[in-house]
Amino acid sequence: MTPILNHYFARINWSGAAAVNIDTLRALHLKHNCTIPFENLDVLLPREIQLDNQSLEEKLVIARRGGYCFEQNGVFERVLRELGFNVRSLLGRVVLSNPPALPPRTHRLLLVIRLVSDLVQTTPHGEYRLLQEGDDWVLQFNHHQHWQSMYRFDLCEQQQSDYVMGNFWSAHWPQSHFRHHLLMC
Repeated sequence: MTPILNHYFARINWSGAAAVNIDTLRALHLKHNCTIPFENLDVLLPREIQLDNQSLEEKLVIARRGGYCFEQNGVFERVLRELGFNVRSLLGRVVLSNPPALPPRTHRLLLVIRLVSDLVQTTPHGEYRLLQEGDDWVLQFNHHQHWQSMYRFDLCEQQQSDYVMGNFWSAHWPQSHFRHHLLMC
């Protein structure tokens, strides 16, 4: 097993076998979300957020900190790849607040398994579904018996520079909610 996997498994208290299958993916995803906090402390301090593998491993795994989507999904993508999963990293637009115009691509997400439209999926965090609208996909969650859109994304290939740009915008744009609200969960 590689050093990152040893450190990561210790960080999330993983003691099971890690096969390349849906059960492992579900279990790792839940353990990750329940162990590594989603937070924006570095944006508020302000400290620069680095997205290279070493920086992400040092912050989220070794130092036992949290981070936001660019960091969380950067680490999780690396772990899944090390295990042998076929992972595609994407960028999406946050549409949770029903913006009047499409916002920039400031959410990093991972495609690990096939996309299926209109299939309700129950998770420990609630019910979710994907809708396909042309070339775009929309992730929704069931909020008080109403489907609320969260993210809009497509399957276009992204480069590391795209994540750096989205990360920089999220951390530095004056109206970014990360700059004005403490988020920890």
